[in-house]
Amino acid sequence: MNATTLEDPIYFIKPSSSILLHKRVEPLATIEIPERGNVHHELELAVIIGKKGKNISEENAMSYVAGYCLALDVRFLLDLIVR
Repeated sequence: MNATTLEDPIYFIKPSSSILLHKRVEPLATIEIPERGNVHHELELAVIIGKKGKNISEENAMSYVAGYCLALDVRFLLDLIVR
């Protein structure tokens, strides 16, 4: 990707409604990719947080981790520059 520096900050979120869990989708469900535009994908290591916390010390941080999984991050890059 050819990244550029912008003067204004960009806010990027992934709401929980964007997550496709295997229990929520039909077997062999597909992700629709737009015909036009720049689609970016990454395979990431996701950390599953198992309990709520606040002001957690570094020593206790790992006790909040319930596990790990692979996450496929697919996004339409135009969404990153909409303000």
